[in-house]
Amino acid sequence: MTLVDTMLPHEVDMSVEPENGSASLNVILKNVNEIEFEAHATIIDDLELNIVSLAPLQLEKKDRFVVLIDPGHGGSDQGAERESTKEKELVLNIGLALRNFLLSVDDIEVIMTRDKDTFVSLPARVNLAQKGEADLFLSLHAHSTEHHQKQGVTIYTLSNGSAGTALEQLALLHNRSEILTGIDLSGVDDKVTGILLDLTRNETQLQSYSLVSALMVQLKIFGITLNQSPRREASFSVLKSANVPSILFDLGSLSNNMNLINLRDPTWQSSFGEAIAAGILLWRD
Repeated sequence: MTLVDTMLPHEVDMSVEPENGSASLNVILKNVNEIEFEAHATIIDDLELNIVSLAPLQLEKKDRFVVLIDPGHGGSDQGAERESTKEKELVLNIGLALRNFLLSVDDIEVIMTRDKDTFVSLPARVNLAQKGEADLFLSLHAHSTEHHQKQGVTIYTLSNGSAGTALEQLALLHNRSEILTGIDLSGVDDKVTGILLDLTRNETQLQSYSLVSALMVQLKIFGITLNQSPRREASFSVLKSANVPSILFDLGSLSNNMNLINLRDPTWQSSFGEAIAAGILLWRD
């Protein structure tokens, strides 16, 4: 390949390094004949640009930082169970402890997807983040497995492979005026909507990655045990807000005795809540 070869873009994508948030733009070119190349080429001298000036979007300046806490499951959805311990009850107690620490900060407002034993659908949890203009979405879960040795907290962000599909579904299924906070996409062309969502999602992913790093620092400081692979990616539905940094905590397996003791312990719950609150402040400020 030389600079005089006739080539056109074949594939274009962007990848993000979870560890440091650096982004790479990858362009794969393909060889084409001169006729195909000329059909796509543009002579700049003959190019007419019709530039339209758009009035800047007027967003109300927020004086509150809104954190949405999402205790998983609830109501008829028990979640994981062991003996008399139910995941839905544990994560609710931990979520309420976290809320108390966050509310001690003057400019933080907290929204709960549930503050009692009620069922909330997955789409309703995600929609609440948009309607409440949340700046951050935190989902709390545990699990049960036969592998008793698995111990410690794992933090999930949305996987790159599922992000595009998620945004396509958002554009199709949701009220477009509610997809992005402060922007009404009603009547906007599908391709334009897709571009806006992709750009927003890329920025949101970077914010989520940096948040995970801050949270891990504080969890270690407060003595919270982390899983051997503490940061992971998945396609969980509650992580699919386009413009709200979203994190899912897997607090560990109820099948592990030490995990279960910790999750039941009010002192551990308090330490976890304080660590997460400190991590959020470290990341935000």
